[in-house]
Amino acid sequence: MRQTGRTEEKINIVKSYLSALGLFKDYENDVDLTYSSILELDLSTVEPCVSGPKRPHDYVALSGLKKDWNSSLTNPVGFKGYGLSENNLKDSTKFAFNG
Repeated sequence: MRQTGRTEEKINIVKSYLSALGLFKDYENDVDLTYSSILELDLSTVEPCVSGPKRPHDYVALSGLKKDWNSSLTNPVGFKGYGLSENNLKDSTKFAFNG
């Protein structure tokens, strides 16, 4: 944390917090930790995703984002729905940004 410019006060707060949870590891002075189990993750099975904006806890795979977004525009207002009619999907307007 020092190498990233954190203050000694911030470092001590984080160290105290992690120590209280049993998560602090002093790599210079501690003995090796013993874990009760080991988890393995095949990174080739991880798929990027996004959430929100209306419901940030919703999971949408990046590969299905376009379909999910397009269907949410015409779904009834509520869960993943904005209630637009098909005619509204073709609407457009001009606007100016920064002048």
